[in-house]
Amino acid sequence: MDNFWQQYWWTVVIGILAVLLLIYIIYRIYQIFHIDYYWERNLHFPQWSNEGIITRDNYFLHTEFKFVDNSKYIIIGVHGMGASLTDFKTSTKYFTKNCISFLSFDQRGFGENEKWKYHTLGTTINDIKDIISVLNERYPDKKIILMGESLGSALTALAAKKLTKMIDGAILTNFVTKKQVLKLKPSLVCQSLWGFLFHKHHNLPITFEMEEISTNPKYIKNGKMRAMTNMKFTLLFSLQAQKLSKNVPKNLNSAKCPVLIVQSGKDAFADFNKIKINNKHWRDGITYNFYENGKHAILNESNIIEILDDVKKWIDSSNV
Repeated sequence: MDNFWQQYWWTVVIGILAVLLLIYIIYRIYQIFHIDYYWERNLHFPQWSNEGIITRDNYFLHTEFKFVDNSKYIIIGVHGMGASLTDFKTSTKYFTKNCISFLSFDQRGFGENEKWKYHTLGTTINDIKDIISVLNERYPDKKIILMGESLGSALTALAAKKLTKMIDGAILTNFVTKKQVLKLKPSLVCQSLWGFLFHKHHNLPITFEMEEISTNPKYIKNGKMRAMTNMKFTLLFSLQAQKLSKNVPKNLNSAKCPVLIVQSGKDAFADFNKIKINNKHWRDGITYNFYENGKHAILNESNIIEILDDVKKWIDSSNV
């Protein structure tokens, strides 16, 4: 036995180190992909102000709320990755003209909101819950519909599952169905590996070609301006966003409310084979509308009025 340890002690050490490394990798995978809904402290009931919502943990969310006195519904716009509440300006004008109130908000760290150390996408779900809680307190007779774009659609699907009793309907536009959205450059791979092993909040060199996302010159210009200022994506945020997009079908099929899915034919982030597979497995109560025109940022494309007309018809006919 003593002879064994003298000759093979190094194999035992390597084995122990390998086990420890495996445990660490499993722990990091859990840390990065686990969506925690209880991270933020409950300091008080969410509060309303003229410029935004003060959340339960005292974070100020900038909002734009256009209320219509005789409206039956309030639509809440949930913007996409790196976007802001300004993405819903056209939608806001359309719906308020059609007697539907509309509220859009900047997610934490985006738009006019203060910087915030990203913890988990579960915080965004809790922020949506806080917004709905305030609206229910002020307007108890109004029905709540969520309207998401891109990653905002994935958040909408998760919220529809988690906040079943608070949401009366959900509209998803161009949620991401491609497995690989970003080009795997050496710098991205190396920095992702560094972030995974040592610093999950490490900023990744992620950029998007705005011309691939939209044909709207104003939207493209605003997107490029955001990219130069505050559009930073950490490893933790990016991987949770990817996981959440992948889980959209499962989350929608677990939700109870009526759902409308809007998909454009020129979406750079769409895997149309995956879309066909999804369409075979939607539950009752999910409606799918396909449009040949329009890129990924479909709510800001030239055919937006046609789409919003169909959304309005769906709201009127689906017993939301």
